[in-house]
Amino acid sequence: MNRNIKKLVSVLLCLVLAASMSTAAFAGLETTTAPEETGSDTDSIIDKEALGAQVQALVDRYAAANSIKASQVSIAYTYLATGDTWFLNPDTWYYSASLYKVPLMMILAERQAKGELSPDSMIENTSLADTETAALVYSNNDVAHASLRYISGKTDKKESEKATRPLYMAYSDLPENYYHSDFVNYSYFSARFMNDVMETLYDESSSFPNLIDLLKQAEPGKYLRLNLGDTYQIAQKYGYYKDSRQTVWNNITGIIYTPNPILVTVMTADAAKGEQFMGEAAELFVNYTLELDSQLEAHRQQLALAQAQAEAEAKAQAEAEAQAAAEAQAKAEAEAAQRKAEQEQAVKQAEKIERADARKESMGKILKYVGYAGGAILFILVLVGVFTSVRKRRVKDEDEFDSERDDGYDDFDYEKAPKAKRFFRRNRRGDDDEDDEPDDDLDDEELDDEELDDEEEDNAPRFVRASARKTYYDDNDVNTPDVEEGSVNKRFAEDDAEDEVEDEDEAEDEEPVKSGRFKGFPSFRRGASERFEEDEDDVPPARTSRSSGGYVPKH
Repeated sequence: MNRNIKKLVSVLLCLVLAASMSTAAFAGLETTTAPEETGSDTDSIIDKEALGAQVQALVDRYAAANSIKASQVSIAYTYLATGDTWFLNPDTWYYSASLYKVPLMMILAERQAKGELSPDSMIENTSLADTETAALVYSNNDVAHASLRYISGKTDKKESEKATRPLYMAYSDLPENYYHSDFVNYSYFSARFMNDVMETLYDESSSFPNLIDLLKQAEPGKYLRLNLGDTYQIAQKYGYYKDSRQTVWNNITGIIYTPNPILVTVMTADAAKGEQFMGEAAELFVNYTLELDSQLEAHRQQLALAQAQAEAEAKAQAEAEAQAAAEAQAKAEAEAAQRKAEQEQAVKQAEKIERADARKESMGKILKYVGYAGGAILFILVLVGVFTSVRKRRVKDEDEFDSERDDGYDDFDYEKAPKAKRFFRRNRRGDDDEDDEPDDDLDDEELDDEELDDEEEDNAPRFVRASARKTYYDDNDVNTPDVEEGSVNKRFAEDDAEDEVEDEDEAEDEEPVKSGRFKGFPSFRRGASERFEEDEDDVPPARTSRSSGGYVPKH
């Protein structure tokens, strides 16, 4: 009973161990996103579909024979004559084993090329030359660990490895975000990364002296040389490691010097007979490369023609773009010139409108002032017209009065000279009574209506006043009027004195004549004397206008 239980427990433990080993074997098979590739498949000389079909058939046959999956294999191939590549699962990460010794030795060799080191420089206890030989030809781990400590300056193995691994990235064009975290922590590589490192070593071999020659000595008759033998020179480095979980990591990378060299990298995880598969893959790629060599010249001509065509298209496109840019610039300049012209036209139009407004405003002001002046002139003309009309009317009345007087006293119309009539009648009424009382024939109402104030009396024509005095003298038979205080005679005497002064002033201004002191005086006197003699009741005629040369007699 106890024996059976022990057997059952042993079986269960074996199953658990097998399951754990299977899980561990695939724990590192993680992938990262592939970087964006440049170029196009049409420019590549590699027929990726044809090559992919051949390699896939080989992988499927190998996986079926060894009970593995195709995803446990990664391959990278580069045709160095054109730089074209082909990949199978290139971004899956594998434990690198001894592959890390290639970029590690590249760091030291580059320092040698820069003069920082020499072949005799000691890397701990070993010269640089011996260190490179031991690491690449014989894959010695001790010199590799010494190199890690030398480069990082750290004595601890894990710390020195973590400090040195980031330096490997300098030999690849892959972006930093491409790398898996296990790259630094556990030295996991991808086929794409390892292929870039080998391409850098090939393209810049002068920066890494002796390394390719040492790799050509490594593993004769094995790995890539397994099926090819010594037909071609091969610079290769393998990496093989079996961990505590019995997981086998078997990798190979190398340069096969066919007429046009190629790069081949194969990485496997827990794949039995991995070296045999690598030898068959190398033979497949060499045969395919030889086919490419026969097509290379035609491909180069095709590429040259395509490049020329592309350059012509690019030139045509550049010329078209330049022409379009020139047209756009010309259009922009034309639009700018048009906008400038429109702006100038707008400015001119605005200035024109402004000048018109200014002229209009000035003309308005002028018309305003002209209106004011015209109004003033019109007002003055009206005043002058009124004054002239009044003056003409007065002159006309005086002339008509003089004319009627010259024609005879009986024809004199007192209605045309109401002031003269009233003055004359007033004085006549006053002369009828020695006591200066009004005529009884005139009632009080008529006397009040006909009575003149002092201003009207003073403004009465001189000949009227003279006629009144003459009438008064004749009616009262008075030759020399008595001048008494408050009497009518005194007023007449005062008027006579004033008239004499006025006559003297007028005589000085008038032009003298030969027939007398003033022209017309004798005839006037004769005419007046005759008329007075004919009718004593009539008012003797006399001239009122100084300009007419009239004469007012004084008694």
